Amino acid sequence: MNARRIGLLSTTFLLTLACMASGQSPTSLISPASVVFPATPVGSRLAPATITVSNPTTSTILLEEIIVSGIDFAETTDCGKKLAGGANCSIQVVFQPAISGERIGNLVIAASDSNLPHFVPLTGMGE
Repeated sequence: MNARRIGLLSTTFLLTLACMASGQSPTSLISPASVVFPATPVGSRLAPATITVSNPTTSTILLEEIIVSGIDFAETTDCGKKLAGGANCSIQVVFQPAISGERIGNLVIAASDSNLPHFVPLTGMGE
């Protein structure tokens, strides 16, 4: 049984982790599927998009790595290496375009619930 909860309020995004069946590892469902930042002057920094990681299961999930790719994006997080059942943490992603034009990157979350990392595409426009 998979559960998914999607929350969207301003630039706050909710990633909800759900457990499939008793005895199996938790399975991450990430929402939104992508983040699009508005057009931003080169060198200016937007307010961050807040991504919340929640674990509604009773199993601990290991958060092995949380990073962003692309020179125009940066992240900070209060997430530790373990996310206990019922706990949550936040990832702040900022956009600061280095040059004009379309800018792309990814938020990458490597966790114990999957053999492959989870990717959230990030896009924005530098002006």
